[in-house]
Amino acid sequence: MRCCICGCEFNGFGNNPDPLCASDDNEARCCDDCNYSVTSARMIQLKQIEINLNASDEELTEFLEDKYIVIFYSHTSTAPTECIVNNGKFLTGEKIEGGQVVNKKVMGSWGHFLLDLEKDNYVVIDKF
Repeated sequence: MRCCICGCEFNGFGNNPDPLCASDDNEARCCDDCNYSVTSARMIQLKQIEINLNASDEELTEFLEDKYIVIFYSHTSTAPTECIVNNGKFLTGEKIEGGQVVNKKVMGSWGHFLLDLEKDNYVVIDKF
C-alpha cells in the first residue's frame, strides 16, 4: 500500500489520513510515520474557529483579518502535501492586506494557490 501523504510504500492496514487528504477520499491511507502529522492536524482542528460559509464576503473578510490560515489539503495544489513531506510542517498563510475574498475563495500570502473555503481542508486560528 502507498501512503497518500509521503508516497512511501508500507505494510499493514495504514491509518486514516483525514484531514490531510481529500475529505471525499475514503480509500486513502497513510503510513505510521505520517500519522504523527495527522494527529497534529487533528489537534490544531480542536482550536479551530468556526467559519459560517454562508456569511457575506464582507463578513468573511472581517473575520479572517489578522488570522492565520493553516492548510492541510488543497484540491488545486500539492503545496500542502509537499510542505508536510519536505519540512514536517503544515502550509500556513496570513491574510493578505485587504483580506481579498472572491466567490468564497481566499488568497493567502503564500501566493501558490487559492484556498477554496468549501473544498479544502484548513483551519483559521488566532495569531499567537
